[in-house]
Amino acid sequence: MLTILIVDDEREELEGISFLIDKLGFQLNKVFANNGNQALEYLVRNKVDILFTDIRMPMMDGLELIKLAKKEKPDLKIIIYSGYADFAYAQSAINLEVLEYILKPIRVEEFEKALKRVMEKVRHDESEHELYSKTARYAQNHLLYKALNYSDSLSEVDTKLLENFDICYTKLFLLEFDQSFFDIISFPFEDWIGEVIPCAFDYLNLNVSQCLLLFKCSEQDIQKSFYEIAVDLHNKIEGALGYTCYIALSSEGNESSSLAEKFAQLERLMEYRFFASYTRIFEEEDLLEEMNTPSSSDTLILDKIKKEVSVKDFNKINMYIDLLFQKYQNKTNYSQLYVKFVFSTLYHTIITEFDECSESEINLYIDKLYRCTDLLELKSILQNTLQEFEKREESNDDVWHDIDLVKKYVEKHFQEDLNLYSLAEKVYLSPSYLCARFKRITGFGINKYIKNVRMERAEQLVVNTNMKIIDICEQVGYHNLSYFCQSYKEHFGKTPEKYRQHNVKEYRIAGKK
Repeated sequence: MLTILIVDDEREELEGISFLIDKLGFQLNKVFANNGNQALEYLVRNKVDILFTDIRMPMMDGLELIKLAKKEKPDLKIIIYSGYADFAYAQSAINLEVLEYILKPIRVEEFEKALKRVMEKVRHDESEHELYSKTARYAQNHLLYKALNYSDSLSEVDTKLLENFDICYTKLFLLEFDQSFFDIISFPFEDWIGEVIPCAFDYLNLNVSQCLLLFKCSEQDIQKSFYEIAVDLHNKIEGALGYTCYIALSSEGNESSSLAEKFAQLERLMEYRFFASYTRIFEEEDLLEEMNTPSSSDTLILDKIKKEVSVKDFNKINMYIDLLFQKYQNKTNYSQLYVKFVFSTLYHTIITEFDECSESEINLYIDKLYRCTDLLELKSILQNTLQEFEKREESNDDVWHDIDLVKKYVEKHFQEDLNLYSLAEKVYLSPSYLCARFKRITGFGINKYIKNVRMERAEQLVVNTNMKIIDICEQVGYHNLSYFCQSYKEHFGKTPEKYRQHNVKEYRIAGKK
């Protein structure tokens, strides 16, 4: 249904227009505004197809409203109605691309014909735009396929078209499923996953088990790490649908690398899923390659694992241990004694970090490793030990203390730019470890907690002060008014302005009682 915004400072006029629309049988969603400022505020945040406005109004006249509205929404269709048959008004209306100019008092027949013409124009333009979008989307996807797989064969025309489509991506996600996932599902997957992705992205279905998400934004733009987005995406897919999903993340912001290079990086990353059994999200290609290369230094590999042990990032510890086992599996050029020495060194690192054991107790554990008859038995001992320590960490008061510190920091600094990485630095934890622990202990992610704190403060300012909405937006840590209003509406069910009006009304009713 099309939406018409009717603007007039006289209530009788608004009611008259509304009555005519209903009487003539027009199926329109009607919205009313008493002045230009109120109308513009609504236009900025909501979809409007037709603006029906008077010219002479206090604060902001109709012509000024049209100028500002056109800047926000160039495709907006406009009807002016006025009691003045003034040539200057008519000339201004033409310059502002106003479709219809109706004189007061309104003649019903003229009103009906004008509104029909404008509605037909809206639908025609929407149809044209939809056709163009589909054609452009098809052309863009075709070029993306070529750019991803055959970058050397791109013609000069292809290259120019790619530039016109503004295909300059900062981050790519490759999603892969064990089954023919896209043959099984029967709903628009792109729209469904968009519910947990806080920014615009392009979507490309590659085959029955793979799709690609392409982002133009940066982490700074969305105040959330791409790793967090990947975690949310993975949890939504596996939690709601029950299908195993692997996600590979390209490096960010490398403008010099082509799409084909980034896609090749993603495919290399995705190969690690076959032997990294604990991992669903891959993003550190250089480190993974380094650890899986037979010629790499074992000392360097152990140092990498030791670093993750120190920050208690069990996800990465398990991943790297998997890769280390992959290095020695089916390799006869390494002696059993040497392999056991490497893993006993690793075991010593883990035990001394997570448990208070004497040297003699540690030696007993290590002796158990040297008695292993095969690599799988050795791996099982290490994994069981890690699982035991991970469970212990989850019930550790220090972990709860760290989460409490993060919560208190957010509550005190919510108006600042906050993200997973900066908060992790405050408590000396790795971002992925903090992300997983915070969600497990509190029941929701860090980004949602930040939003909840900001919304609670915003509600206090909306209800208890006369501050402008844009000032409240900045006061609670948002830099984009539209995004703030959208977030507020999602949280409270109403925009800040409507929420304030509703509470003022409730207060007055309570006062009368």
